[in-house]
Parts: sequence; C-alpha cells; structure tokens
Amino acid sequence: SQNPYSVGPDGFNHQPQPSTTSGTSPINVVPGDKGEVKSYVGVFSDISKLKAHESQLEKLAHFDALTGLPNRLLTADRLQQAMANARRTGQSVAVVFIDLDGFKDVNDKYGHPAGDQMLIAAARNMQHVLREGDTLARFGGDEFVAVLVNMGDLKACAPLLDRLVSAAAQLIVVNGQMLNVTASLGVTWYPQEQEVAAEQLLRQADHAMYRAKIAGKNRYQVFVTDEDKSIRG
Repeated sequence: SQNPYSVGPDGFNHQPQPSTTSGTSPINVVPGDKGEVKSYVGVFSDISKLKAHESQLEKLAHFDALTGLPNRLLTADRLQQAMANARRTGQSVAVVFIDLDGFKDVNDKYGHPAGDQMLIAAARNMQHVLREGDTLARFGGDEFVAVLVNMGDLKACAPLLDRLVSAAAQLIVVNGQMLNVTASLGVTWYPQEQEVAAEQLLRQADHAMYRAKIAGKNRYQVFVTDEDKSIRG
C-alpha cells in the first residue's frame, strides 16, 4: 500500500515509519503562495509483505517443508563449514547417514498422513538428542543426515550415536495406533588420511548405512576407509 508522509522545512519526517518501508519516489517540493518552499512531500511503500514473501522463499529453499529440518542444500553448506572448522581446530566431524527401517510398511499399512507424522516425530526425537552446533537434515523420503561437530574418536562419539538409534525407534501414537520404526546409521569421519570432498563423505556414510541394514538394522556401522576406492565416483 502507498502511504504519504510530509517533511517540514527542517528536513525531518514528522510521521512514524515502520521498519519495513522503503522510499520509492523522490521527495517533491510543495511551494507556498509566494513561491517559497512550504514543505516537502514524498511517498514510501510498505514492503512488509515483500519481505515476508522473501523470507518464505528463503525458508523453502533451505528447509524441508514437512519436518522443518535443513534440506540438502543447507546441509551441504553446513558440512563445508564444519570441515573447514575441523581443519583449523584439529577436531573431527562425524557424518551420519540415517535411514528409517520399516517406514514403507507404515506408509503402506496406515497411509501417507501417518507416515508424515512418523517422519515429523522421528525428526523431532533425533534432533532432541543432538548437541548445539550439530545439524540434523532431511534428505528426502525417510533419509536423514546428521553432521556432528567437534567430535573426538569413535569411543567418544558412540554414546551420541546410540542415542540417535534409540531416538528414531521411540513409539508414537497416530490415530490411536502405537507405531514405531527403527533406524540404520552409517558413520564416516573427517579429516581422513587423504583429503576427501563433502560429497564423498556422504557417499561413505551412505555405504556404511547399507552395511548396518545388512547386519540386522537398528544399529550403526562405521565406514572403513579401505573401502573408499570401491565407491569413489
């Protein structure tokens, strides 16, 4: 909407302005009867709706619409930042690929709305056990990725990985039905003996996740770097 405002001879606007406004036209002089400058008049536009729309587009570009978690795009950026920080500090980053076991059965038996509630609950429960600075993202379907920063060795990371496995398996109630799934996790580390790109870390974690499924599901498996040559793309 267009909102007029007047500026007196002192050059100051005497009307309060919302913070989400922007001048869109020059200030015009209003002459008096004798040709003197009587006042100045300009027009500003309320751009609060535009700002809200931009914010919504930004959210859609970087966050999953269902769970509110970061999506692939934002996670790629955060992983790059975590890797750069690890190089500076000497700390490790754990990249965890998470796939929900039995999710398709929930979808098939109880319908997609129940499946959506399961995804929302699993995301919330897993996010709850992470630390400040860690990232949990949804990559699509029933796949999630966690980026765990400032980690030590596997022994130090194991309790957090166990909590993620347990969090994903918590029971939820959907339309009076007690539902649950489990999760298979694959874990890899950065830095490694040879420099590795972010996308390769994700492939390593994904590979380890499939090994967790083969091993019986509801557990995590750590990527063995000796296997790396077989999955480099």
